[in-house]
Amino acid sequence: MGRQQRAAEEAARLAEEQKRKDEKAKRDAIKERVKKCRQRLRSFHPAVKEHVVLEQVNEVCLQFTEEQLKELGNQIEKALTSGGDAMAAASLFHKAIESIGLAPMKVSEDATSTTSGPTDSQEDAQTTEERRESERRQAEKDQEKAEERARLAAERAEEKKKKEEQKKREAAAAEAARRQQEKKEEMKAKKAEEKQKKQEEEERLRKEQQRELAKQKAQEQAQRDRQAAQAEKEKLELERLVNLFAKDRLERLAKLDPLSDEKLAASLQVAVDEDKALAASLGLLKGKMVELRDELTDTQSDPLDRAVALVSEGKAGSVWPLALAPPANLRLENALRNRVKKARNRLRDVVGSFLHSCNLPNNENGAVTDWQRDVVNGLLVPTWSPAQEPSEPPSKPGPEKKKKKEKETDEDLDRILAEFEDSSPGKTKKKPGKKK
Repeated sequence: MGRQQRAAEEAARLAEEQKRKDEKAKRDAIKERVKKCRQRLRSFHPAVKEHVVLEQVNEVCLQFTEEQLKELGNQIEKALTSGGDAMAAASLFHKAIESIGLAPMKVSEDATSTTSGPTDSQEDAQTTEERRESERRQAEKDQEKAEERARLAAERAEEKKKKEEQKKREAAAAEAARRQQEKKEEMKAKKAEEKQKKQEEEERLRKEQQRELAKQKAQEQAQRDRQAAQAEKEKLELERLVNLFAKDRLERLAKLDPLSDEKLAASLQVAVDEDKALAASLGLLKGKMVELRDELTDTQSDPLDRAVALVSEGKAGSVWPLALAPPANLRLENALRNRVKKARNRLRDVVGSFLHSCNLPNNENGAVTDWQRDVVNGLLVPTWSPAQEPSEPPSKPGPEKKKKKEKETDEDLDRILAEFEDSSPGKTKKKPGKKK
């Protein structure tokens, strides 16, 4: 891992160094082209020396870009070659001088006479430019040398660090080998002692196993007896829950039968008007209906099931829990199951039509409870559960043995109920404090 990291760092360093060299080469090429453009422009001055001052030509050379110098040179060359018109070329020079904020100066006779050949000022300007370029290149070379020295120093320091780490690893390995040898010698002495103890322990265990085997057989028989009793209890409890579920369905069906779809829809409207949390949660669900249908998976609840769950916990009436999915472990008789199925489909259709046609708030998410939000998001799928029965008045105190027996019976019943609720496939955590 360390070699790969170092190789990656070295590759990154070389790439960065190559990038700097490429950028420097580009800058040098640009400077060389600009220098040639300036030399070319200065070469036209002898043809217009009677009309243009050389110092102003040099100023234009310093301030113009490469493209501007090239374009001005082409224009002046065309003016001089097409008709040999020095005044036209001088006019182009004057426009360039004016473009950099200077006023064209008149050429004196002395200046004209001294510009018949390469002028001193021109040579000085060229020399100054070359000197600056030479100094810049020298500074870049010095910078590269300094960077190279720093790189070499860093490499030497890294190599020294590696050697020191290698020495530490070798010393640690030698110390570990010494300790390992000492440990082997200790283990050899221990094994001889443990062998004797093992033989004695095996004899003791053999006798103990005989006793444990007899005890285990008795415990297994007792366990089978308890399991049979527990199975009988669970069977009776399941029958009790089925009876409670059937009774609950019959009571709710009796209330549903005389109600028309219009009255059911009206009860939904009243509940939405009175319960802001219900209205807000249904509005939140309605806004997500299209998204939920597109993204629904096999393990997620249908959006309409979520709406039914919200309505069932609201104030719309006691018939709406019929629309919830029944617990998978509680099977009703065929006739009642068919009635419940028809009622569930009917109530789901009413809820679906109500959601489609009603106007629900979409800006009161703050009124939605955490339980309702979990239902909207598909995190909770409520189903039927037995209503909590009222607690009986405390019985008169009796013998201690009788109290203990009653306590064990209550604990067994609570455990059975908990196991049934946990084993239900469609069962999820339920909103605390709610009854059906």
